[in-house]
Amino acid sequence: MSPSTTRLNPPNDLPRPPRALWCRQRGFTIIEALIAVAILSAALGVIFSVYSNAILAAQLTSDRARARLHLESLLAETAAGPVAPGETAGAFDERFSWRVRVAPLSPEGAAASAPVRAMEVTATVEWRSRGQARSLSLSTIRITGPGS
Repeated sequence: MSPSTTRLNPPNDLPRPPRALWCRQRGFTIIEALIAVAILSAALGVIFSVYSNAILAAQLTSDRARARLHLESLLAETAAGPVAPGETAGAFDERFSWRVRVAPLSPEGAAASAPVRAMEVTATVEWRSRGQARSLSLSTIRITGPGS
């Protein structure tokens, strides 16, 4: 070969660069993609679980707040009129039912003509949430006169 002749291709006897240098990847392998999808799936599963639990807790809190308002309403109605020992029950709607129990707190053998009587008023609201029966109760003591 003469010095004036130019070679366009390198000779075959020259050492080649390592394969990693001349065959660089321009993307992800299938294993890397599968690992990324697995990590994403696990993260989304945890996020959805937390979100679901937060929704359930908010629903339970809302139900308890509504039951508490119903209880306070029942006790206010009881305080507005005369009370007599006994039990009454009803329903606010298709989910919430109620029960009011009035029982004397007087000791056994106390005179019926006593100037005042103590009555325990217990209001209970019951409902079902996620297949479980739930209830909330409030009690108070009502002092009544002999004619009440």
